Amino acid sequence: MATGILLILETANGASAQSENNVKVFDIRASIIKADRLLTTDDQPQSVDTINGKALIRFKRSYKEALGVKWFDYNSEYTAEFAAKGISTQVYYSKKGQWEASVKNYSEDLLDQKLKDIIKSRYYNYSIFHVQEIESLYSNGIPTYLIYIENNHEFKVLRLWDEMLDVYKQLNKQS
Repeated sequence: MATGILLILETANGASAQSENNVKVFDIRASIIKADRLLTTDDQPQSVDTINGKALIRFKRSYKEALGVKWFDYNSEYTAEFAAKGISTQVYYSKKGQWEASVKNYSEDLLDQKLKDIIKSRYYNYSIFHVQEIESLYSNGIPTYLIYIENNHEFKVLRLWDEMLDVYKQLNKQS
């Protein structure tokens, strides 16, 4: 699996106890941080004939309703990508076809109301503009959420795991 996804999943996983506050100045809307492998123009979807059979079986079992699935092969480690009902999903498998992680990207309106209430109770002057829901082998069945929020002066990326909320990144808006 590409190093980038492992690093992001490890830092996003709620099991990582330390919080990071990296203050940077740039326009986050121009380059939203994604927890998936960055595809280059050279990356082309693969035929399912080249994908590990165990990964295909596990994917079909877990995502029966998925349509328009694109598969990518990164050094014999596999990613399935698809979108449905406003959610863009990436599912990662090892070269042996074992599930490793999934990342869902969606907007505030699809976020569970209980989680939205946790965020809005502390960040009521901010609006939510993007949500990432991350599960991995290390998340013990409890997703980690990266919640992208903004107000007039800054962006924040919040990390929410098992109702524990912290600031993962803080980014100043450009003037």
